Order: sequence, then structure tokens, then C-alpha cells
Amino acid sequence: MVLIVPSSAPSPRPLSPLRRPTELSLDEYQKAKKAYLATKPWEIFFADCAERNKRVIAKENDRDRMTRLNRERKPPTVSAEVYLWDWSEDDGIELVRTRVPNRLREDTLGEHSVSQKIYDAVSNVWDCCEYFGEPDYDDDYDDDDDDYGDMHPESSAPELGTEAQDYEAILNERVEEVQRNPNAYSIDLRRYSERGPETNLEHSAGQVNIHQYLYRYYGFLAPIPISDATPVNSNNDWGECLKSVGLDAKVNEPLPGLTGPIVNFIKGMQQAAGPQAFEWDLLADNYNPLTKDLISRHLRRLPNGEYLLLKSSLCNDRL
Repeated sequence: MVLIVPSSAPSPRPLSPLRRPTELSLDEYQKAKKAYLATKPWEIFFADCAERNKRVIAKENDRDRMTRLNRERKPPTVSAEVYLWDWSEDDGIELVRTRVPNRLREDTLGEHSVSQKIYDAVSNVWDCCEYFGEPDYDDDYDDDDDDYGDMHPESSAPELGTEAQDYEAILNERVEEVQRNPNAYSIDLRRYSERGPETNLEHSAGQVNIHQYLYRYYGFLAPIPISDATPVNSNNDWGECLKSVGLDAKVNEPLPGLTGPIVNFIKGMQQAAGPQAFEWDLLADNYNPLTKDLISRHLRRLPNGEYLLLKSSLCNDRL
């Protein structure tokens, strides 16, 4: 079924909160977003567009009608314009309809399921938004704590600030996720190693693929090819670094050729300047950087200037 909407219609008015997002706690911010999405602001937009398209169709000639019907039967993905509905980067909670560059049209359409994109056969335009419908796949990393009960019971520890609590909750979630499914981070690094296929990089029970774990959650990119030289790092460095990202050095031994880069990367994460560009995909100078679109959809800038990962499926979206 094709829903006909024009590309020239204005975006719907936003439902803005009483305070700016930067003044809201993470919990308040998420609740405000849910309240905004519950109004389905795009429905009014598409209803107005459908009425406008009825008037256009009433005046079309035979040639225009044939063109429209052909588009409805087989919507184009290259010649059609594509618009993406995403959160505004300015103050206020609202979805903004933005035209996608030509080179990113097919990628944007491919990132959205059938129910998340709407084609307008009259104007030859696609509208895409992750909130229009459900994805085509099951998201293994949905933040649905109701399925697992109370994983973080109350303790007698001193109360943390809101931001510290948010950060600690995310770390706990990641550790528990790894404990539930350690094989989720299995990857064969032998094809990148200068040591050849005789290098044993298999993981025993209870181990985590540290390389894939750091890539998925922290944006770490290892040097390619992986060097056969393992820089000398003390066991204390390795243990402290793994502990800071929620891993246990007792069951995760140093990796051949990756011990030095991993330790340097984690230490860089603890510095104000951050890691170097060649090892961190959040920086534009990296050889495989994250796109601005992915960053805006999955990362939220906190008032203190730090970024919070809102969706842990970020890695899946870019693969």
C-alpha cells in the first residue's frame, strides 16, 4: 500500500518541553521524547499532504497518471528524493524533516524497514523515520528492563548524582549483557595478524572478545595489520584498564599484538583530550569514522559536554 504525500509540505509544529533538553535529566528527557512521539505529529503532516495530492491527481493528464502508477508499482530508490525525520540538534524536542544528500539516498532507505518509510508517487519522494514503524529485525539490545526484573537492587552505598547514576547503570547493563552472552563478541582476528593462521586467538568459556567489545561500545579501531610485536605493559595496567570498561582481566588475557593499542586507547579515554584519531571512530580524521547521521541518532550530548550512548545497536546500524 502506497501512502501519497508531497515533499513541499511544511514540517509539523514541535511539541516543545517547558525546559530545554540541556536542563533536563536523562530520565526527564526520555519521558519528554516519549510524550512527543505519542502524539504522532507526522500523522497531521501526512493527512494534509494527502489532501493536497488529491487536488494534484484530479488535474493530472494521461502521461502524469501513467508515470504515477508506474512509480507506485515499483518505487524508485535512486532518482527519488529522500527525506529523513530525526531529532533536532537545536533546543526543543521535535522531529525535523531534512533532505538526504543524493549519495546517501540508497543507504538511508536500506537502514529503514518497510513500515519506517513512506513513498509519495506524485512527487517521487521518500520519507524515512525510525519512529514510523517497527524495524525488520529483532533488536537484541532494546533497553527493556521489564523483561529482566530488578537487576540493580537498592544498596547502602552513598547516592550518586543523576549523571553518575546514568553512567553507572549503563556500565552495569553492559557487564550483565556480556555475562549473559559472551559469545556475542566472537570474531576471528587471525586474518588480520602478521603471525599467520598458527596464532591461537580462540576464546575459552567465560571470555569476551575484547577487540569487538571495545569496538561496539567505545569506538575502538585496532591498527591494521595487527603487529606481531606486543608492547610491554604491566599486568596492573591491563587489569585496571579492563576493569574501567567492565571486564575481568582474570579471564581475559592480553591479546597478541593488541595489548598495547588497547591499553593506550582505554587510557586515552580517561584523559581530557581523549584517544587519538587513528584509534577512535568518533573523530572525523579516523580511517572509518561514524557518520554525523549515526552520531545524532544514537548519542545524546549531556550538559557537561560529554556524550551518552542512547542505543547500543549503534554498531549494528553501521555494519
